[in-house]
Amino acid sequence: MPGLATNLVLTTLLALGPGDASAAEPPASAAEPVESGPSESSPSYAPGEEERWTQPRERRGKAPISMRWKLLGELGAFGVAYHRLQFDRDGTFFDLRNDGRQDTMFLFARISTELEIDDHHEIILLFQPLRLRTETVLQAELVVDELSFPAGTGVELFYGFDFYRISYAYDILSDPGDEVAFGFSMQFRNFRSSYVSTAGDLAVTNTNFGPVPAIKFRGRHVLDRANFWYGAEVDGFYANIPFINGGDDPVEGLILDASLRAGVTVAKYVRPFINVRYLGGGARGTDSDKAGPGDGFSNNWLHTVAVTLGTEVSVPVLVGDRAARDAEIAARKARRKARRQR
Repeated sequence: MPGLATNLVLTTLLALGPGDASAAEPPASAAEPVESGPSESSPSYAPGEEERWTQPRERRGKAPISMRWKLLGELGAFGVAYHRLQFDRDGTFFDLRNDGRQDTMFLFARISTELEIDDHHEIILLFQPLRLRTETVLQAELVVDELSFPAGTGVELFYGFDFYRISYAYDILSDPGDEVAFGFSMQFRNFRSSYVSTAGDLAVTNTNFGPVPAIKFRGRHVLDRANFWYGAEVDGFYANIPFINGGDDPVEGLILDASLRAGVTVAKYVRPFINVRYLGGGARGTDSDKAGPGDGFSNNWLHTVAVTLGTEVSVPVLVGDRAARDAEIAARKARRKARRQR
């Protein structure tokens, strides 16, 4: 019997032949699956990893947020077009430009840093020193806070109006090169004025620190066919209402910081420019908190013009997907248009 079984198996295999024997074997794909390596277009994640590595905005079908950090500096000179100052209602409304020898040029410098978020939101921090120090011999009597400086007295004059400013602005354009932004600022003035006789026997000093609100506008346009851009920036406010003008008394106040600038772009991230700026304002009213000397009244108006050279350095902090951002904006506009047509 064993010999008969062996003969039957051999006869069957010879009848099938080589081609048919291979057909009897299971397919390679079924017996041993072919391993495929990871694909760049569809990366593999361990369970739960995809949610961790994908930004929430991307999961909602929105483009990743981008961020840019900017540092700006200006250096140049400014001149005083008009400057008159009075302390106490019976004091002298003194012409600091002509009688106080502020008719020359003075050093002008400012520095600011900015954070631009998602091509629209702009947060700006600024420091602006403004100091005028001169000497003169009085041609007429000068009365400051009830103190009299006789004619012929040599006087050292100092006027300082440093300020710090924090601003927020929203850029309504999506193009990173062009800008039309509106916002608001809060400026903190650091005022100091002093009159000191050269003999040292007469001296008056006034100081003040406080907040001043302002409205902000900024714009810029980059030419398409030339390496050239131009822009403007304005911070300003006028008020004679308590609290809104930065104090608790009905003091009339005005600030205006307006500039025009133009420049070029170097190495993509650096923008040197030339800037022409008007910086001025003033206040008129009585400070009820002043203890004396004088009655607390002041009348202070200053107008200056500055010409500076500046540089803006822009550094990407987070790089977003511009194509995804443009697609998101197009989809948003299409949805608004569809709603209007309903």
